[in-house]
Amino acid sequence: MITRKPGANINGKMLVQKADQNSPTSDTSFVDVDDLFFPVKINTAYLFKVFGKNRLSAGVLADIKYTFTVPTNATCKWSTSYGNTFIMFSAGVSSGSINATINDETTMLWGIIIVGDTPGNLQMQFGQATSDPASARIKKHSTMQFWELQSA
Repeated sequence: MITRKPGANINGKMLVQKADQNSPTSDTSFVDVDDLFFPVKINTAYLFKVFGKNRLSAGVLADIKYTFTVPTNATCKWSTSYGNTFIMFSAGVSSGSINATINDETTMLWGIIIVGDTPGNLQMQFGQATSDPASARIKKHSTMQFWELQSA
């Protein structure tokens, strides 16, 4: 369930927050992160930032990976704060393995999307980096902020 609070738009910034823990996955396929998406308008640019609270139910092999999906004709570049390496990814490209443990971990991801002539959603996705019976989860209170910049 998405939490979009009236009045959460402050100086063009919007905040969405996960209301519940995401359904766990024990699969390397990407799945949508419930609630962590926002609609984008045609010919508009946005900055976005995600604070993802993640956790494994058990095990040490699975780790976690992220990506984003965007509308047709949109360009998206994003990065993550994990470790000391900052690599830019395109929409649909996996972050690769990011450490996850049985303790809550927080990963920050940020990027920019420039939307062309097709509206839609910027949607965060996740999956296990290595298949393992342990469930990878995106936890309640993870957030996504986004700022509309200007017409592209």
